[in-house]
Amino acid sequence: MEKIDPRLAQAVWQRVTQARQPMPQPPQPPQQPQPIPPQPVRPNPPKPNPPQPPKPNPQPPRPIRPVLPPPRPPMPVPPPPPKPIQPSREELRQWLAEIIALERGYRTVNAGRNTPLLRRMASEEQAHERRLAALYTELYGGRPEVLPGAAAGKRSPAANLRDLYAAEQRAVRQWREAAMRYPARRSLFDRFALGDRRHAEQVRQMMRNM
Repeated sequence: MEKIDPRLAQAVWQRVTQARQPMPQPPQPPQQPQPIPPQPVRPNPPKPNPPQPPKPNPQPPRPIRPVLPPPRPPMPVPPPPPKPIQPSREELRQWLAEIIALERGYRTVNAGRNTPLLRRMASEEQAHERRLAALYTELYGGRPEVLPGAAAGKRSPAANLRDLYAAEQRAVRQWREAAMRYPARRSLFDRFALGDRRHAEQVRQMMRNM
């Protein structure tokens, strides 16, 4: 058997191991980093809202009421005015009897040339009687029942005039007092007093001339 030279075997082995190693590559130039293309920005998907409870129908706004002042306390109702005091039935009947007596006296006395004046005074007394009878009907209804006085006896004209003068003076005081007692009828009684005062002066003048 042929002997192998160790040096030769070592040289062959080196060549074999060198053949197995990769060939050295030439140096490559450094590569530039490739730009990264911009990625499109995707919007975030909206997050689903949680289910809301149904809202009630909106109520219309309530009207604003104006602030009113507190109500005033009711005014006290004044009591009705008292009814005016009126003459009584008896007074009216008495006054009517006195007026009728004066009227009859002026119609029955014969005083010569003064007789026409006495008849005119009798007509004025009759007008007083009608007004007073109307007042009686207004207050009490119906017509007043007046008892006629006694007829005057046969006396002298002077005596009859004296009686008429005294009756007229009493009538003047009576009407003035009635005007104060019954203010609602003051104007009527004042007219009666003025007329009877004029009659009294006329009768007094007749007595002077006789």
